Amino acid sequence: HDMNKELIIKSYTLKVGVGTSDICSDKFISDQTIIVNALDNIEARRYMDSRCVTNKKPLIESGTMGPKGHTFVVVPFKSESYSNQNDPIDKDVPYCNVKSFPANIEHCTIWAREKFESTFHMKPSLYNSIMAQANIWNRISNGETIDDLPKIYKFMKRKCTNWNECVNLAREKFDKYFSHKARDLLHKFPADMVDDKGIPYWKLPKRAPTPIEFDINNDLHYNFVLSCAKIFAIIYAIPVANEQINNVEKNKNIISGTKIEPWQPRNKVIITDPTVAKPTQSKHEGDISTDEWKFAQERTKDYKASPIPFEKDDDFQIDFIAAATNLRAQMYGLEAGDRYEIKRIAGRIVPAIGTTTSTVSGHIITELVKLCLSQLKELPLEIYRNFYINIALPFLIASEPLACTVQKIGKFDVNIWSSFEIKGNPNMTLEGFIQEVEKKYDIKPVLISEGVKSVYAPWMPKASSQLKR
Repeated sequence: HDMNKELIIKSYTLKVGVGTSDICSDKFISDQTIIVNALDNIEARRYMDSRCVTNKKPLIESGTMGPKGHTFVVVPFKSESYSNQNDPIDKDVPYCNVKSFPANIEHCTIWAREKFESTFHMKPSLYNSIMAQANIWNRISNGETIDDLPKIYKFMKRKCTNWNECVNLAREKFDKYFSHKARDLLHKFPADMVDDKGIPYWKLPKRAPTPIEFDINNDLHYNFVLSCAKIFAIIYAIPVANEQINNVEKNKNIISGTKIEPWQPRNKVIITDPTVAKPTQSKHEGDISTDEWKFAQERTKDYKASPIPFEKDDDFQIDFIAAATNLRAQMYGLEAGDRYEIKRIAGRIVPAIGTTTSTVSGHIITELVKLCLSQLKELPLEIYRNFYINIALPFLIASEPLACTVQKIGKFDVNIWSSFEIKGNPNMTLEGFIQEVEKKYDIKPVLISEGVKSVYAPWMPKASSQLKR
């Protein structure tokens, strides 16, 4: 602003994504001339890319990661979009290390983040998805097989209705994660176990876990329970005053009054092979009776969960992950981690380097000037450049943006920038829409979808009845 007094800046402390579509609306995007991204995650980049493609707006996408950086130009009607690119797949840590045999603080942090995702995002989202299905309770009562039903049953029966129950549930999670889990492992693989050659099973890099006994006067123990309870309160839409959260004495009384079920041996399969990937599905853990379902239904009547996606910049989320990470490390005799180091690992944060940022910024300005000129006269696609750099090597590649792929639909040549417009009305049915498309474009739609959701296909059940909708 000091350089240009006419510059107007409006800042919003909001996450870029589907939830902020009221800010990044079609009107907002279409009112802009050029969009320049400086985002920190793939999901947000793809979202903005889709908004620019929909509204036919040029985009400059960029990013840095340590010494590496890139700029990517999206030119309407000419180039492919950012989403046409495939990012390299991250190399995963062996599942058995994360699940049962951590060797360092990184393994403990990945485990803590996975617990966060599973408990506070995946299960509440799964519950909402299954409960939104038509006639779900009748189908459950009739014994219909529904995927992941045991998972949501556990989620439903443990639904909290007040702050005390959130604290109780968090206290139970402490024993489950940091006491019972260790006992399960030692039951399966005793501390003095040796193989047929007399070699101890528990030898480095494998470390035998030690069950942690909860201590109400240990700050780390208390902080885990409190941070976990706060997130449960959000998921279950329970209003909690700051006075309740900060009342240490009362919270400790609630924790002390929690009934903890004693550990019982379980015949649970423990993966020890580092080449085995994480299972994508969980097994059914026994039948659920009609009475149990009735209890779950009554407890969650008219309830819609509030899943929490992981966000590295939310302190209450990092509170949970930092406490869980260090308790996990303590259980395995590992050195505790610093909160900021844990946040870096959980958020996959790579420290920024000023020279990388300045180099990428210079490339952005170069392409921005070209896009500004394109508003005055037509410029060919080969004028633009995408840049990929690694200043540690040093390494720089400049490449022309790839032209968008064109394919034939009926008599039209179409690409990602193409659109067919139909002027509808409140009374238009699906059948009327199809007829209008045929009439205007001489194309017969064989599949209609909204995003990834199928709306109509001739081979779908009850397809003919859907035409009148």
